[in-house]
Amino acid sequence: MELWINKDGGVLELPDTGVSLEIPPGALEKDQLIQMRIIPYNFQGDSDLSFSSNSSVVVELLPSNLKLLKPVKLTLPHCLVLKKGCEWKAKIYSSHHEEGTQPLWRPQSDTPYELTERNCVIKLKNFSWEKFDIGDEIVEGKHIVLYAAKDLSSTESITQIHVGYYLELPGGEKIVSINEVSVLVKQSAVFFKQGKLPLTCHFVSIEPPDWSCCEKGNKTKEISFKRVATSRGGFCTFVLNIKEGIQERHNCKCHFEAGQGADLVELRFILKDGVEDSAASSSDKLVDAGLSQSQKRTGDESQTVNKPIENIDLEVIIYTIFWLSWQTFFSEHMTQIGALQFVHTGP
Repeated sequence: MELWINKDGGVLELPDTGVSLEIPPGALEKDQLIQMRIIPYNFQGDSDLSFSSNSSVVVELLPSNLKLLKPVKLTLPHCLVLKKGCEWKAKIYSSHHEEGTQPLWRPQSDTPYELTERNCVIKLKNFSWEKFDIGDEIVEGKHIVLYAAKDLSSTESITQIHVGYYLELPGGEKIVSINEVSVLVKQSAVFFKQGKLPLTCHFVSIEPPDWSCCEKGNKTKEISFKRVATSRGGFCTFVLNIKEGIQERHNCKCHFEAGQGADLVELRFILKDGVEDSAASSSDKLVDAGLSQSQKRTGDESQTVNKPIENIDLEVIIYTIFWLSWQTFFSEHMTQIGALQFVHTGP
């Protein structure tokens, strides 16, 4: 995000993230284009693997090393559950490094800040990459999102369901989208540190009885405590299949649970005819076939993954070629058609 700010100051806010930058009047010497962006996790240069690691966001503020006449307030969210009745402390870090190189994080012990239940407000004197860390000793747990998603490689008779988690942070759901799935349901929860219990994912039921969970009695799976404590996301896979000889497909109601110990969250959803994306048009399916979920949301085809053509429905290919050919023919002969009215009633 970028915004021209003058001597009167202003505020930059990244929508739906909780990240903001407040520039007070008199902080800038002249009109200035201010830029702010969240740094993707794989570029952050973090190597810490504690419970509270990966629990906030890293932002870049530009222009780098901009001279400020007054401190500005940077607000960054976190997903930790902090202990009550103790002093809440954080460590502030900044990195001034060349573009394209790894960040060089240096502690800023003299930087004022206020750590609250869901964010940290930092007073900055210059611009760079910024982040903060919270020690494990004041942390009880972390806010996560539990979800169930359908693997897009599923067929009409065999459906793979991912049941897992990601951190409740801006961009946290992106770790789900890289697995080529469609999220069916999600619920907020807290993953607690005490007891070091794993995250349990449990298949409960599916209706009608035409469908079953073919896990051979293994209807409960676990994601280790260490995995959830130190990583941004993970999942277990359950396979649902329709019984042999069933011709007519029905919508099925699925019920899963996930959580720690006896504290389980219900994940309920409906699979329509075993094909969750049945409402999509054939041409949309062909275009989407080579795109990741994140690329579909952003419209970015620059990083499209080459997907084997055999993974795309033959019916979809034939229909799309026919449709594109008809469009080309129609546009080339439009001037000859004149006043002829044509009504398309195809599929």
